[in-house]
Amino acid sequence: KVRAAWVDDFYPVIQSKEWREALAEGETLSDDQQAFLFSIGRGAVQFFAGAPGGGCDPLVP
Repeated sequence: KVRAAWVDDFYPVIQSKEWREALAEGETLSDDQQAFLFSIGRGAVQFFAGAPGGGCDPLVP
């Protein structure tokens, strides 16, 4: 009994913002960070257990 929610529009944007804010002037993301962002932006999924609308449901505001 596993449910999943697509997070393509949320997680990559937040992670990228956090990493970019941590960079010093003139620095860029590492190759590993760029590869990670590319991969999660192409089909990230969040798995959770529990009832729809329950405390573990990421779609509940």
